[in-house]
Amino acid sequence: MGVKDALAVVEALIHLLASRLPSSRGGGGDVWPGFDPSMRRDLESIRTMVARQRQTPIREWPLVYDEALELVLVVREWPDGSITAYCIDNTNV
Repeated sequence: MGVKDALAVVEALIHLLASRLPSSRGGGGDVWPGFDPSMRRDLESIRTMVARQRQTPIREWPLVYDEALELVLVVREWPDGSITAYCIDNTNV
């Protein structure tokens, strides 16, 4: 799998995750009504990452290594059905 394939996977995962996000027009029930919507999304992402620290992924795709960029792409599926994808700098592994 090349860089273009890995980027296509990440792009598809971002689209999938974005389709699962609740609509920002729903109104009501906002925990932080004075915060900028992008900041609320960032805070929610941090909260989710912290909650996953003690979870085990239910599925993990094979690692994709790009020699030119020296990056490893990691893709995991979690018990709640969400999917995460991130890159790791191979020099730190």
